[in-house]
Amino acid sequence: MKKTPVFKTGYVILKEKHLIIEVFDGALNLENYKSHRLTQSLDVDFSPNYNLFVDLRLVTVTGTLQDVKAYVDYVIEIGNRIGRRNTAILVSTPNQKIYAHELSQLKGLLHDLKIFTHMEPAVKWVSNDISVKEVEEIILKLRKNPPFVFYSDSEF
Repeated sequence: MKKTPVFKTGYVILKEKHLIIEVFDGALNLENYKSHRLTQSLDVDFSPNYNLFVDLRLVTVTGTLQDVKAYVDYVIEIGNRIGRRNTAILVSTPNQKIYAHELSQLKGLLHDLKIFTHMEPAVKWVSNDISVKEVEEIILKLRKNPPFVFYSDSEF
């Protein structure tokens, strides 16, 4: 049986800029999102106070809105491990925007979270110390060589 990649993700932590850039690609569900978050939180360079730039433009959310609400409840429950930060979520489809809106329920509790459809205002929201071009280059590298790949069994 051939394993087919169904979800790819990666992140870069820019300590000097107090910024984390994340890229997601493929079928996103609650379990692989939580797995990504756990892996990131265990990174030695991770800080919950670093601003967060999340690129969801190539994602199809396969979970339900209830899954997102469960994730919000989970984050609130473990809130003492999450810092205050600005979070920009970059989306390109109505599907992504609906799910990102549910994540925005964290706004004011643990994050100042905004949803964007254009790169420039999203980058400016999280940092004045990085250019749009730099962010685009990081995203391109993460897409070409994603550090984390989730697979599905397939007969094809």
